[in-house]
Amino acid sequence: MFQLRCNLCLRFVLLFASCASPDEPSAIISDAEGDISALNDAPSASDSAPLADFEWAADAAMIEDAMSIKEDASDLLIIDALFPIDDAAPPIDDAAPPIDDAAPPIDDAAPPIDDAAPPIDDAAPPIDDAAPPIDDAAPPIDDAAPPIDDAALPIDDAAPPEEGNPIELLADRHFSRGFHVKDPVSGDVTGVITPGFAQGAPLWQIGQWGSATNIGDSASTTLASGAVRWEDAYGAVTVGPPGSEEADLSLYVNAYEEYGGVYRARDAAVTWPHLLGEQRISPPGNAGPGCPPLSTLSSLRFSVDARLHFDHRNIGVGYDPSRHAGHYLMYFTVQNLAVPNTPGYGDYLWFGLTLYDDRDEMPGLAVSGDDATGKLIYNIGLAPLSNASLNDNAWHTLEEDLLPHVLRALDAAWARGYLPHSQDPTDYRIGGMNLGWEIPGLNAAELQIRDISLTYTAQSAPNPGGELRYDFNVDGEREGWSAGNMDDPNHGPVEGRWILSVPGQDPMLTSPALQLEAADYSSLSVTMANDHNPAEGSRMQIFWSVASDPGFSEGRSAWINIGNGGGWATYTFDLTALPAWSGVINRVRVDPIMYGDGHSVGFDSIVFTPL
Repeated sequence: MFQLRCNLCLRFVLLFASCASPDEPSAIISDAEGDISALNDAPSASDSAPLADFEWAADAAMIEDAMSIKEDASDLLIIDALFPIDDAAPPIDDAAPPIDDAAPPIDDAAPPIDDAAPPIDDAAPPIDDAAPPIDDAAPPIDDAAPPIDDAALPIDDAAPPEEGNPIELLADRHFSRGFHVKDPVSGDVTGVITPGFAQGAPLWQIGQWGSATNIGDSASTTLASGAVRWEDAYGAVTVGPPGSEEADLSLYVNAYEEYGGVYRARDAAVTWPHLLGEQRISPPGNAGPGCPPLSTLSSLRFSVDARLHFDHRNIGVGYDPSRHAGHYLMYFTVQNLAVPNTPGYGDYLWFGLTLYDDRDEMPGLAVSGDDATGKLIYNIGLAPLSNASLNDNAWHTLEEDLLPHVLRALDAAWARGYLPHSQDPTDYRIGGMNLGWEIPGLNAAELQIRDISLTYTAQSAPNPGGELRYDFNVDGEREGWSAGNMDDPNHGPVEGRWILSVPGQDPMLTSPALQLEAADYSSLSVTMANDHNPAEGSRMQIFWSVASDPGFSEGRSAWINIGNGGGWATYTFDLTALPAWSGVINRVRVDPIMYGDGHSVGFDSIVFTPL
């Protein structure tokens, strides 16, 4: 099982593709000229394809500038050992003025939670941009914490929206079912807190890593608006009815009390307090519809209303701006969830938003590597979401189409050697997310969000009703198809042909989202070559999924024997002769041979011919 660091509690269980078995053939074969003698000698593409190879790539210079400028900048404060910073980050400038030791002592009394509390002190000292980020010595979270039982996360009863409309990816957007609460140390689910606004088990989880207490052990208080608040000396969770003053979710952390008013030492044996709402988005274990492949989307719109109630920074002797801060973050995993049991399945990067950082009113793009997980962190900050910060304690709507940013994050990852097994956005989806406070400073802070949303819009069907061709004529461009159980030494097509090697069982090529009316198409032709893989395994099989059943099955398949001499040939399946070819076709899978012994197969074109 592939799993992420436990303080995000986004765990992903590998899915296994079903094995195909023979069915009656229904196909017409026509030969095509050419040979495959040079299959194994095809030129290799660079392991780091240039950004310009992707039509949606961001300007390379812009990304490189942002990466070099923000690599070790302090405005991306990544909390916990999940996000340690490169030890090579420059030290704090010794010339920076020290904090006045004569500063008055901090009042031992915990600051009140009164919403009328004064806003952040504008006179707080500015942060030196050259200050290094958080020390990576914080201890890791126990990876062995068990995931939540999927049975506790039922699918929403609501049917998904119609094709072409925005489709919501987040379940229980108003937190009305409450939360499964996880232990601050082990990550085990220890209980449930629910306001009783909606029926059904919670679809969110609460992570509270580093906290001295478990918020799930607190008694609940019902406020005049009907909102329910769980609170102890170190934090609080408030869930309010939609439309109320307290809607939808407020998270409060009192790190001053957690630390006893003293900054935690750099070699502390425990981590700083977190209070995070967490949800898995894509299968396995999803509570909503799941995210389709990024290459099939036309938009990925995020929006939320947010208001900072207060942030008592409690700056005192020993304050280090590179370490002592409070910020409210959202992170999504951009994850390879294409084909189980293939190299790279489950690999991911961190894609982040910074709603609030007490050191920077308008955080911008920050890109860095994470030594703990070996993944890329790509945080776009607040600037793309809003033209104003949350420092004024007023409501602000934060919104943006995240899809271009996510695709740029993939570009940045590939350019730096991350996600090496696939440079095809078809393989990647939004896997899961978290949101909330991470506070290594002495801050006592509360922030409220409402109407959170993450929707996608699918691309329209390509050339509906007409011929649909995939000719692989652009180097490196897979045209939305993804390879499984095959090695791709050239990282996609080269000179009009896509050459792959087959080391073992069940090779497959899976199409992008098609949304084809089956009745509009008469045939599917695959022009390919099989370079001396075992003759007994030389049989091509196609599968297709439909709108009512998104999986592949033997009942929706057809097969035909093919040659293995290395020559190019066109194999045409007569779709009109296949009774199961009906309805709306979601995707098609082409298994070029049953199994291989390391020799190559090649694809020249895949064509759907209309009636």
